[in-house]
Amino acid sequence: MWIHSEKGFLSIVEDLSNPDNLLVRARYDGDIERIFGEDTYVISGAGSDYEFRAFVPREQVSAVLHRMVDEIDYFNFKDRMENVHRRQSKGETLPLDLINVKQGALHRVWEVMLQAQQEADACIDWTNIVKSSE
Repeated sequence: MWIHSEKGFLSIVEDLSNPDNLLVRARYDGDIERIFGEDTYVISGAGSDYEFRAFVPREQVSAVLHRMVDEIDYFNFKDRMENVHRRQSKGETLPLDLINVKQGALHRVWEVMLQAQQEADACIDWTNIVKSSE
């Protein structure tokens, strides 16, 4: 599962060695800690495409994601992230070039998924699917 929130971008998958945990992965330093707390043990440089990872109990992941959903107070995620990134640049918590990289990546993901939606729509007659499920 991919989660892109105001606090960071995560990939969450099963922990193959412990079914009570989930493997939480991040591309940016600090994303896991911002979402799961500063006391979360994060492994850095694990030799995969995700630079940062942590093994987090499933119940904790569920509770944190539930709280994040309850805290949504915006209508447009891309606009919200642009505002978050501007605030971060004024507070000098992130370098402006990193903010531009993250904002650009977010827009490219949106564009790729829009294109995939349009391509899928061209392949499927949605009217027959909707009618058959009624």
